[in-house]
Amino acid sequence: PIRAADIAGSGLDYLALGHVHSCSGVLTAGAVPYAYCGCIEGRGFDELGERGFLFGEVGAGTADLRFVPFARRRYCIAQVDVTDADALTALFRDYATQLEQMADKYETRLHDTEQDIYRLRLTGTPEQPPRLSLLEEALSGRFFALQLRDETAVRRDLWDKCGEDTLRGLFLQELRRQYDAAPDDAVRRRIEQAARFGTAAMDDREV
Repeated sequence: PIRAADIAGSGLDYLALGHVHSCSGVLTAGAVPYAYCGCIEGRGFDELGERGFLFGEVGAGTADLRFVPFARRRYCIAQVDVTDADALTALFRDYATQLEQMADKYETRLHDTEQDIYRLRLTGTPEQPPRLSLLEEALSGRFFALQLRDETAVRRDLWDKCGEDTLRGLFLQELRRQYDAAPDDAVRRRIEQAARFGTAAMDDREV
């Protein structure tokens, strides 16, 4: 381990660190500046957003460095709730918003996505499951590569066992009573989430 106290007591003008694949920006421990520069090209969805290097001048007691974007392609993950619209409509409705949010999240430039590698996670409780083949066709050419993940729970399936004389049936029956009496959509979404988590726990699976 590298401790901050060790860095502070090193007397270095600048400490360049590696191995960690995310750029930390220039930090200080005592009077010693140090940084992880990150990697210059993302290689998977565990290395999201902008990638590049630190550039500038280092001298006695100074480290004037700035981050320079370098990667030709970025890996990005976006989540789209398709509860209240068909998947394609929801994707196009949220397209600009998703890009803006990711630009803020990854502190990066907002630009076209044709050179980037995206994973779109479809969530929510739609009436029908999304048709991934149609989405792939509609989004063809918008990304260098695209992964679509269907993480939805079809609404009719969520309450299928409601009222059965089983633990699941009684559990869902009580939640459905609360769902029908809920004052707004926000409360209904929380109840649906509770139903998904509860039934997943009963099945010993993740949700």
